[in-house]
Amino acid sequence: MHKILLSAILVLMIGCSSSTGGDNNSEGTAVGDVAKSFSYTGLDGSTIALENYSGKVLFIFTFGNTCPTCEQAGRQIETEVTDVFSGNEDFAAIGLDQWNSSSSESTVQAFKNLTGISFPLAIQAGDFSTLYQTTYD
Repeated sequence: MHKILLSAILVLMIGCSSSTGGDNNSEGTAVGDVAKSFSYTGLDGSTIALENYSGKVLFIFTFGNTCPTCEQAGRQIETEVTDVFSGNEDFAAIGLDQWNSSSSESTVQAFKNLTGISFPLAIQAGDFSTLYQTTYD
């Protein structure tokens, strides 16, 4: 549950972006800061970019594609977050694979199949952890 709460806090930070927000600093992104843009390739070849979710609460699940804890968290997020909020047009969820060295369409697809995650997943998204000073799971 703590992992979902931490993910939800990240969602709130990103969801509360504003063009008049505070300065970005080395401490990371704070509530009121302009969210730092990102763009990754999704499993289906589409682009998963922050700007595609403007005006929505965006739930971001960061994971490692063969991380056992991430697999468990993915199943839990699907039932406790995605299933609950997916009917809300102001809500969106994405997953970003942080393990670039093993991130490929096949490894992320296997993760998606194993967890039952229904939201879009991106491959090769390891720089997100640096951008937002976070880590997977």
